[in-house]
Amino acid sequence: MHYWRLSSLAAHPNPKGFTLLRPGGDGLAKIGPFFDFKALKALASESAKIVVHAALQFLTHFESRGRDDFATKLNFFDAADQWMRKEAGRPLLNPEALEEMRIDLDKLK
Repeated sequence: MHYWRLSSLAAHPNPKGFTLLRPGGDGLAKIGPFFDFKALKALASESAKIVVHAALQFLTHFESRGRDDFATKLNFFDAADQWMRKEAGRPLLNPEALEEMRIDLDKLK
């Protein structure tokens, strides 16, 4: 899915891909570089989805050494969950898992 969305923003041979070459809406191709906020926003959104999931996998390789590490992970999970709810329309984690993490953090000194 990510490849399809990102490919449609580039000059791949499909109708959506060629819109990147016609930013003015007049149908004329334009040689870049040029700024297209809509394409930039879509690219950033798709990239963030990939990065969030990559970071989740990466985090499994590191144990929290103390309260600060655990709090940082919880803050990341919370922010990523809020972002996924807004941008993807679904939660990253179930709410019970985040609440359990908050309770565990409160127990740490």
